[in-house]
Amino acid sequence: MWLSRYWQHPLKTQCADKYLVRDYIKGLGYECILVPLIGVWDNVNEINFSNLPNQFVLKCNHGSGFNIICLDKSRLNESDARTKLNSWLSTDYSKLSYEVHYHDIPRKIICEELLCTVAPIEYQFWCLNNEIDSVLVCRKNYDGTYDAASYSTDWKRLYDRINEEQNIVDFQKPTCWNELIQVAKDLSKPFPFVRADFYVVDDRIYFAELTFTPAANILHAYKEDFLIRLGKKLNLPKKYK
Repeated sequence: MWLSRYWQHPLKTQCADKYLVRDYIKGLGYECILVPLIGVWDNVNEINFSNLPNQFVLKCNHGSGFNIICLDKSRLNESDARTKLNSWLSTDYSKLSYEVHYHDIPRKIICEELLCTVAPIEYQFWCLNNEIDSVLVCRKNYDGTYDAASYSTDWKRLYDRINEEQNIVDFQKPTCWNELIQVAKDLSKPFPFVRADFYVVDDRIYFAELTFTPAANILHAYKEDFLIRLGKKLNLPKKYK
């Protein structure tokens, strides 16, 4: 909450922008982990759906949850998709939960390749002062269900989430685990706190996003011990606003 109020570095806004963050990733030499980009537009009228492939992901770049996953273009309601995109473009996401770093993002629509037809496994690295505290491994299933398990960097279960002990879901350590750790540290280096998120599909790493205010800083799914642990590790920077 302090960082949201007092640390609004321009790089934070750039890296919250789902389009301009690609320049940050490229600048660090990690262009190979970017999801292939199909198109980018300023408004829905510029989109020619007939030119898009059969499968793709449409998203707005200035918030969270502004996604349309198309598994079969012949079944896509184009009018409904345009209505959703217009609604999202008109939304100032920064005002919904005081996530100020979204305010100055130039709003765009981007289209990326669909990585796979089933929900990919996501690796969310909690990074504080360029050190990784822990990793949430999760799968946001297309049917609305959610599988998640917390791990240390040496792949031991941590059970950081409430009722996680009752969750029988377990994940296999990816072959690219050491590389994932290094990429997360490299991307998080300038930030006092960020959650660096990645997908792994067919043993290949793909960048998902850099998240500065997970759940708008209200981590109701996590245990108090986890919140205290992160708080003790966070060194607050000088104010930047």
